[in-house]
Amino acid sequence: MEDLGDASVPVRAVWFEGRRLAPAVLHESWDAHHNLRGPMARWLRALCDDPRPQVWVRAAVAAGVLCARDYLYGLVELALPLGRTDSPVQRMAAATALAEASRAPEVRPAVNGLLHDWARGDDERERETAALAHGYGLAAGSVDASLEELGRLAHADDGRTTSHSVVRLLAGAEPETVLAALTHWLRDTRRARRDLALLATLRAVTTRTSHLWGLGEVPELEPYAAWPLATALLAGRPECGARLAELLRAALTWARSAGAAEDALVGWIRRAAGDERQLAVLCDFLPRLAQDGDEPLDAGAATRIREVLEAL
Repeated sequence: MEDLGDASVPVRAVWFEGRRLAPAVLHESWDAHHNLRGPMARWLRALCDDPRPQVWVRAAVAAGVLCARDYLYGLVELALPLGRTDSPVQRMAAATALAEASRAPEVRPAVNGLLHDWARGDDERERETAALAHGYGLAAGSVDASLEELGRLAHADDGRTTSHSVVRLLAGAEPETVLAALTHWLRDTRRARRDLALLATLRAVTTRTSHLWGLGEVPELEPYAAWPLATALLAGRPECGARLAELLRAALTWARSAGAAEDALVGWIRRAAGDERQLAVLCDFLPRLAQDGDEPLDAGAATRIREVLEAL
């Protein structure tokens, strides 16, 4: 069954038996048949321009495996041409390939150095690719380091791409680390970081979990793949509830995010209304949203939550 967003459809698929066979075939082709390298690189670049995630994601992961095998060749023939195009799909593929390549310890410093240069350069396409690559939490060596890079990049894109990558990290293995960073950014004196925290919070409420998974699986969230990420976290990682409530209260209270937060909250609750399991999760969470520790919300935030409920 292939996940297409709001529905799944049956497909006929072919796969290798055993996790080690696919990379073994790639490595044999790459190392022992040098005349294949050019055609393989051109073929993978073409697949990375396919709008279907079922195609470009797999091609990008294969490109990353080959980059790790021979970084200099892979960089010139795969990563650089993809990262510098005007195609958003190819830039996302370049980011995925570089993140996959950075799984190899001997290659990771080179990838991180490349992304460091791109993030501080003048080329908007390269900055965007760097921001996307840090959404996997691999190239910089840790989720904390990736978040720091995304925080630095936030001023350059008004949080558009960087918030997407932050939410990808939130759907990963260390959601509490990400939530702690978002809470810290809310108190930052730099507006770009405060806005990044607010945008990422709203994306968590509106984005389906299966659209955010990166290169590794997160077993805790797998049963809730069709749910919005915020709901999935509340169900699969209940310890995240307090931080999520604090972030959503801030989004509802601050003037520049209040309208968007109300719309997001209305959509979130309406979506849950059609699923008893989601509704039960939200019914447990909403009282926490309406309470700030032991104190009730201020009048303005309480009014906004009441308006959200009246809009349902």
